[in-house]
Amino acid sequence: MSRKIETAILQALANHPGRRFSVSELAGIVYGLQPNPAGVVIVPEAQAAAVRNTLANLERRGRVFYVGRFYESSAARRAGRQPVSMWTSAEAARAEGVRV
Repeated sequence: MSRKIETAILQALANHPGRRFSVSELAGIVYGLQPNPAGVVIVPEAQAAAVRNTLANLERRGRVFYVGRFYESSAARRAGRQPVSMWTSAEAARAEGVRV
């Protein structure tokens, strides 16, 4: 697991307490990816896999938590896109009542 990815994920979660992040949002932060004109971040599969693997490792260590599948935004819901897996920090998970 790359320390760069781990550090960037933990920093993003710490900077936005209580916010849920999708893998694509976290990959955009970690790799500095810019959204297209429609506001969607296109994440290469290899980078998304690296972020997913890091999240799984951090979850095993109790640093991040999977909180379920949600729509990224109301616009995503209206556009008919599927809900995505969302992740949050330990503190935010406790505040939401997720069993930690």
